[in-house]
Amino acid sequence: MAFSFINIFALIMANFILIGLCIIAGILFRKSKTLPKDAHKGINAWIIYIALPATSFKYLPHISWSNELLFPALAPICVWLLGWLFVTLYAKFSKISRATSGGLKLVSSLSNTSFIGFPLIIAYFSEQEIATAIICDQITFTLLSTIGIIVAIRSSQQQKLSAKLVLKKVLTFPPLLGCILALVLPRYLNLSSLDILFDKLSATVGPLALFSIGLQLKFGGWFSEIKHISFALCYKLILAPLSILIIALL
Repeated sequence: MAFSFINIFALIMANFILIGLCIIAGILFRKSKTLPKDAHKGINAWIIYIALPATSFKYLPHISWSNELLFPALAPICVWLLGWLFVTLYAKFSKISRATSGGLKLVSSLSNTSFIGFPLIIAYFSEQEIATAIICDQITFTLLSTIGIIVAIRSSQQQKLSAKLVLKKVLTFPPLLGCILALVLPRYLNLSSLDILFDKLSATVGPLALFSIGLQLKFGGWFSEIKHISFALCYKLILAPLSILIIALL
């Protein structure tokens, strides 16, 4: 039993070390200017068009569907609704601009649940939980691509809302298409021979996503926004998880 605990602890630490190593590597590559300025765009394209759809094909065909999966699917919606209410109250009492209010609604209530979320899921829980994380991720993306875009455009006085644009972004997003195909195709085709391929491709999500984050991570100018940043982090890291936990226990 002690040996098993040590193995689990070592695995968890290895995952956290990988997260830190990849992000730091990205920061160092950016500072040293070893890579082109927009190198992260190519990495992101690989993740979005190849690795994330492969992740869906790796996990979703093997998931056991039950009513228990409704909660992780609804959780991002709850986080968004509570965040919207929380920021609306904050904006009312703090008298912040419409643009700042919209930005806080987006960063407080939505998350990049695949780029850094998947590696953290593996670190905290196990690789098997990625299937559930994919469900959460697609709900989060749908929120971002619909309500999120509406909030962003309404917060800007220079753009007009286009239903066609919103619909196009949702229906052409590769990970969402990959998710749908991963749910439909296995019903008609035997894709088990491709499991090894999907496994290899999906394994690139974590390291490349974290490396890409490191390439884009900058800390300049944040101190002037410390009040709003603290507010957003308070909701995202404390109030939102606590709210979901309370709902789960009810």
